[in-house]
Amino acid sequence: MRPVNKNEFISFLILFSLSVVLPQYNNNITVYPPVSVCYAFYPFDYNVQDLYCLHNGQLNQNTVSYITGYVGTGYAIVLNQSIPTWISVVNPLNISNSSFTIEAFVILFDNSIDENLVQFSSNTSMSIDMGNLEIVLNGRYTMFSTISVSTNEWHHVAVVYNAINQYTNVYIDGEMYGQLTYIPIIDSVNANVTMIIGYGFVGAIDQLSISLEAKIAARISWDATVAAYYPLDGSNNGWLLDYGPNCLNATAAAVQSITGVVNNALSFVTSGAYYQASGFTVLNVVNHSFSVALWVRPQNQSGIFLTIANSVTCLLVIGIRNIDNRIVAYLPNATNTNMGVNVLGSPTTNFQWVNIVFTWSYQNQAQLYQAADFQGRNNNATRLNNGYGEPMVITLGMYHGSTDCSGIDGVDTSKQFVGSIDEVYIFSKELQQNEVQQLNSTNYS
Repeated sequence: MRPVNKNEFISFLILFSLSVVLPQYNNNITVYPPVSVCYAFYPFDYNVQDLYCLHNGQLNQNTVSYITGYVGTGYAIVLNQSIPTWISVVNPLNISNSSFTIEAFVILFDNSIDENLVQFSSNTSMSIDMGNLEIVLNGRYTMFSTISVSTNEWHHVAVVYNAINQYTNVYIDGEMYGQLTYIPIIDSVNANVTMIIGYGFVGAIDQLSISLEAKIAARISWDATVAAYYPLDGSNNGWLLDYGPNCLNATAAAVQSITGVVNNALSFVTSGAYYQASGFTVLNVVNHSFSVALWVRPQNQSGIFLTIANSVTCLLVIGIRNIDNRIVAYLPNATNTNMGVNVLGSPTTNFQWVNIVFTWSYQNQAQLYQAADFQGRNNNATRLNNGYGEPMVITLGMYHGSTDCSGIDGVDTSKQFVGSIDEVYIFSKELQQNEVQQLNSTNYS
């Protein structure tokens, strides 16, 4: 079992206390509670216990293993079914007459028939059948997702049942791929039952949550695609907290809390100032779409203000160019011939906030936005420099990467960024123009 240190526990308590009312910073951005704030939550950090110790699991066989999880600071359970293996939750869960939401991150190792994720009773279950997400309710209503889950990479899967409006939705990676309506109340046979997790499942499971509520589509999308969100607010080091669904809290040195775009921001004017968060497994998935969004206010010199890298390689560097103060985003080894790619933005103005968004997808390659204005695309960036088995680390305020990060156009990586940063988002998807505009419309303090 991975020990929970004092800071992690305090951070969880702080976020839990905020779970009823989390900040809505403007009319477009709603922040939802962490996915772990629920009825039962299984992080699978070298055990099968419920985070709240109310619905702990029991393995029928001690034949499981663990790998680095989707949340890269923890682990995920691996079921290979060389010997039939599952997890029993004996302390009853009662979903009778109740709405519910089931979510998890999974890796499928194959497309077997009827790979069970969660089974409440013989007539109500959530499974993956030949790659398609399946929900069975009351033994009479069955629905499959309209697309399949690919093997050997992380996917977010979710099922929502609304007892009031009598419908169920299935989601893959935050998008709805099926709806079934006019579903009657869940049978009483699903009251006080032993829940089974992973029967026949061949793959890895992480962050399994069960909530007795019907989450709306926007919240499922938040849970599935927001890898982290750092508002950089609060006192007593509260600005280290990740307000996204995964609680990837940060460390920092020599930063100062100041007035920002929204509430507070962090100033990087002291030598050696940095802000760093680790555990981004999704950013190491080969050619997986991602986006980064943040507010930047430069002061009096150029420099690197964001690096995404690990000890093996470098994914992305963004900074301000020496000769003309233009924003530049750099992807190393991003072409078919392993060349680096730079995307240039517009010149910045000292002591003025500007919103920066970078996106990458296999379909649209590298794109840069500045103040919601499209700056350009580099179609040569057909691949990502990742996939080396180690979660990525995000560093703000200075350069922190391997040698292949150093090809950024016109930026001296030895020069520290001098300025301020606010409202940092990491997404496991490509943001669209309307989403970029929403992030840019944040109200000024």
